[in-house]
Amino acid sequence: MNWLLSCVARWCFKQRPSPIRRYASVRDNVQFIYCKMGPAEENAMDALALARFTSYDPDNRALAVEQVTYQDDEDGHTQFQSQVASALHFGIDVAVISPYDLDYFPLLDRITFK
Repeated sequence: MNWLLSCVARWCFKQRPSPIRRYASVRDNVQFIYCKMGPAEENAMDALALARFTSYDPDNRALAVEQVTYQDDEDGHTQFQSQVASALHFGIDVAVISPYDLDYFPLLDRITFK
């Protein structure tokens, strides 16, 4: 029995840590959905993006859903990218609708296509 425990302990110490720090309550299968709409004139959407955040409890039941509309200005652009990136990092599903292509948001483009 001690031999088995020592083998398991050695194996655990040899494992490299994950590059992204995950917390105990964070899900492994985080969903990111990005939908590009047509130009704002056709769809009457006068915003940078609309994002819906969904968090789950430990039993994978929806715990909270929040929808945020980001203004099409510099502050809205910064807030949108940082809040979506943070949500994905902490295991919160994100669905986005925007009149812009994903490459308009370099941070999100980079982290979603690693």
